Amino acid sequence: MTVLILLGALLAAGTDAKSPVKNVVLVHGAWADGSSWAKVIPFLEAAGLHAVAVQNPLTSLQDDVAATQRAIALQDGPVRRKIRVNVVSPGAIDTPGLQGLAKKDSAGLNELFRGRAPLERIGHVEDVANAVAFLASDESSYITGIELFVDGGFAQV
Repeated sequence: MTVLILLGALLAAGTDAKSPVKNVVLVHGAWADGSSWAKVIPFLEAAGLHAVAVQNPLTSLQDDVAATQRAIALQDGPVRRKIRVNVVSPGAIDTPGLQGLAKKDSAGLNELFRGRAPLERIGHVEDVANAVAFLASDESSYITGIELFVDGGFAQV
């Protein structure tokens, strides 16, 4: 089982003693479902915590991340005001690992993607870094609960 617990110091930043963090988001791993936390949740609730078990669809890692992202984004209290939850989903990015896997250099990878993705090129590490930097910046202060595909439009075709 995998657990994502949003408590204590992690989320206490910026909260005062009158509004302690009381949200717990539990995430199950493979070969389980949200009911695997059924015996844990009553103990958390008895301790005055609000516990939510994410029901991951187990159709893909991407779908599981999206379900977890929605559960975290919907938490009430200080979490909702202090933390924005977004997911960046990169596509094929020109890295040494991808070059080795495809047995092609950067030029070869660009040629491979020409005509296959709307932007007709391979992604670069800077493309992903710029997306993450944007979501972490004040310019995106009103954005939460989204999945941003940094894949040259490949997911849309």
